[in-house]
Parts: sequence; structure tokens; C-alpha cells
Amino acid sequence: MLGVAALSPAAAQEAPLNPAPTHLDITVTAEVLESNAPIEVETTDVTTPADLYAHGVIVTWTGTQDAVLGDERFTHHVTAEAGEGDLVIAGRGCGASWSEQEQEVIFPCTLDLRIVEVSPGDSHEYPVTIHHEVGPLTLEPGTYVVDQVITWWYPGAEEEQQQSTVRLTYQVEEADDTAGSFTPAPAASGVTIAVWSGGPASELPQADSYWVTVDGKFVPYVPASPAFANAAFMALFPNDIPAGTMMLIVR
Repeated sequence: MLGVAALSPAAAQEAPLNPAPTHLDITVTAEVLESNAPIEVETTDVTTPADLYAHGVIVTWTGTQDAVLGDERFTHHVTAEAGEGDLVIAGRGCGASWSEQEQEVIFPCTLDLRIVEVSPGDSHEYPVTIHHEVGPLTLEPGTYVVDQVITWWYPGAEEEQQQSTVRLTYQVEEADDTAGSFTPAPAASGVTIAVWSGGPASELPQADSYWVTVDGKFVPYVPASPAFANAAFMALFPNDIPAGTMMLIVR
């Protein structure tokens, strides 16, 4: 059984985190299991801000009246369904550590619960951090499945909470050593104009955003954004970004 502990905000922020290894490529998809659920879900790309794997789960309210979404923390530990290894994730205000006494993962979380009010068509993003190493547990290549319950209720009727289940499927693979590169190499911060050696968007190195020009207009690719925000860029490059493409890289 997983343990969840409550901490002050300051204590939770002090939880130690190990830098993410660079040899893993992680993708995640989301689906709602209930066919009649009043929500839709999608995920943002997995990035490594502050040297940690992280992504978002975007929940869009599709009901016909205002509602309140629960402040879900996405604290889970699952073993690989295909492959070997352990996936440990934790959401907003939560960390993850190994209890020698209990021989399990515990999730210390802050107590600052939030009210997430939504109207029809509104979206809310739940942040998720992936811990690649917790105690003896290590994230390895494989397929991992996490089921997260999203609670919701109508204003003034919190005692009548309802639930919808979001299934997250993580695919973890060894990174391709032949990933594309830029010439010149992007600066550690600021803006760089460089030429791409060729390859898909998933092989672009870490950056806040990338820009190309089409007919004199800039088209962005923002790795941390949901798929719809990058639709124009992906329509231009549905497979590989051709070698020789000049791009503006923002870090």
C-alpha cells in the first residue's frame, strides 16, 4: 500500500530530487475510461525542466453547466506491464521518497488544496513529475499504465461528488544516440538561429520553443504545450523535420 503524508509547503519543496537521466525517451497518452464522462483529456510532451521529467494532464470540462474539479495530486507507483522497472509519479505539491521501514514509496504532499472551478469548455492542467529513481526503484524502458480518478461536483453539492477515470499510458524507451543536432549548437539561454540536421520533433533538444518561417510568418513549436497548440507546426512536419531547416531556438 502506498503512503501519503502531509507536509507544509516549505517541507515539501525541500524533498531531494535526482536529475533526470538523458538516455530515456518518454511519451505519455491519456484517455477517459468512462464513455459518458463529462471530461476530455490530453497530455503535454514530456520535458525536463530543472533536470526532471515532467508533463501535464489537461482536463477539459465538457458538461453543460459549471462544475468543480478535484485537486488531484497524481501520486502513483506502478511496475512495468511490458519490460522491467518502476514508474513513480507525483503531482502538484507532492514529492516521492522510499520508506525503509515500510519498504514502499511514500508521497509527502502539501495541504494547500485548490478549488478548480470550470465552465463548459474550460480546461485545467494538472502537473506531473516523473521520478526516475526512488530508493531501490528505477525507471527502465517499458510500458506503464496509471489510472487516476478525477473527482468533480456541481457548485454547492460537494457531498455528491462523482468520479471519472483517466488512464495514462507511458512508453519509456532508450534514447536514440543518433538524434538530430543544430549547427551552431544552441546557446544555453537566450535566442539562437541554427540549422537542423534532420529528424522528428521528438528529437529536438530541450528548449522553451522553436520557430520556423513559412511565407514570411513565424510558426512555433512549444514542447510543453498541448497538441492543439502545436498543430500548425506538426502539419508542416508530420514526420521528420528535413535536414537544412533553419530554426529559431528560444531557451
